[in-house]
Amino acid sequence: VLAPMVRYDFPRLYGDRAKEVIFHVDNAPAHTAKATVQWTKDHHVNSIPSVHLMASSPDLAPMDYAINYVFKKFLNAKVVKSRAQLVRSIRTAWSKVQITVIRRALLSWKRRVGMMLEKFGYQYEQEL
Repeated sequence: VLAPMVRYDFPRLYGDRAKEVIFHVDNAPAHTAKATVQWTKDHHVNSIPSVHLMASSPDLAPMDYAINYVFKKFLNAKVVKSRAQLVRSIRTAWSKVQITVIRRALLSWKRRVGMMLEKFGYQYEQEL
């Protein structure tokens, strides 16, 4: 999953600044697996060390609070009856997610973290 993202998506989305991208990982087993950690080191993928990650909070993960919401909204609009239909539906739904939505979500991350710190880890969504 990481190889095509680093090889194709980062350059497509960020152009000359692709090497500056910081890959946001969490403590999910797939992200902390030895093979994944080693691969990111071998391929010089910037990421936030796990010791600097916040506690599990979907309010702080751009994929959770913004991008997945939009993606699922598009995806739920279609009823599928086969694996092939599901794959097509996922690809179609993902193609509808606008890059501006993704960028806005990523840019809001720093502000959300700041709000969480101001509230000492307590709820802050009502202030957004």
